[in-house]
Amino acid sequence: MFKKNEKGFTLVEALIVVVIIGIIAAVAIPKYLDVKAESETKTCQGNLSIIQSAIEAYRARNGEPPDTLQELVDEGILTVVPKCPADGDYTIDDGIVDCDVEGHVLVSGTGTGS
Repeated sequence: MFKKNEKGFTLVEALIVVVIIGIIAAVAIPKYLDVKAESETKTCQGNLSIIQSAIEAYRARNGEPPDTLQELVDEGILTVVPKCPADGDYTIDDGIVDCDVEGHVLVSGTGTGS
């Protein structure tokens, strides 16, 4: 009289799928956030290096470093003021560029991180 409908998922099967998705998310989200933070740091370091080179070009032209990043744009050395991907602010202090985000520092030398 009653036909057993075997189409679709049972509640247990659906719960197993939800648990598996939860486990995958628990592993993937922290990894994604780590990769994103590392990418932002590397991009910021690249920006800092470009800005520092622009500061040196400005110093060669004018005999002293600029006080602001806008001076580098006004002088035609940079086309725009770069922005930190982590929403940090770049400042120039005694001819050295700095970012106010922790860990975003200018890497000097041969790229060895020292």
